[in-house]
Amino acid sequence: MTRGAPDNHPWQAPVVTQQTEGANLYSVSITTLSGVVAASPTETDIVLEKGFLNRLRVRVPAGHAGLTGVCLFNDSGQIIPKSDPSWFIGDDEVFDYTFDVDVPLWSAAYKLQAKTYNLDDSFSHTHYLQLYVVGYPS
Repeated sequence: MTRGAPDNHPWQAPVVTQQTEGANLYSVSITTLSGVVAASPTETDIVLEKGFLNRLRVRVPAGHAGLTGVCLFNDSGQIIPKSDPSWFIGDDEVFDYTFDVDVPLWSAAYKLQAKTYNLDDSFSHTHYLQLYVVGYPS
C-alpha cells in the first residue's frame, strides 16, 4: 500500500494571464487521479502563445509524499527535467527553473504537454505550474 496525504494548503492557480518581468505568466493546475503509474502518465495540453518559454515554476504541495511526478514536453520531446524519463518529484517543494536557452513556441498550436503520475492509492494530487512566456515580436 502506498499512501500520501490530501494536498495540504493547495496554492490556487490564477486563470488569468498577467504581465510579469517582461513575460506573460501562465498558471496551470493539473490534478492527477490516484493510481496513475509513470509508465502510463496522464497527459495535459498547455496552450500558450507564440514566443519563447524562459522560466518554469512547479509547486508540489505537502501531501504528495514523493509519490507523484510531473514533466514537460514539446514537439521535439521532453524539455524539463532535461533527461527522459525523469520527473519533478517532491513534497511541499517549489522547483524554479530558468532556461539557459529559451524554448521556442513556434508550432501552430503554441502548446506544451505536461505528463503526470500519482502512485498514491488513496488521494488525487495537484501540481501547480507557472510558465513565463516572452511573446514573439510581431
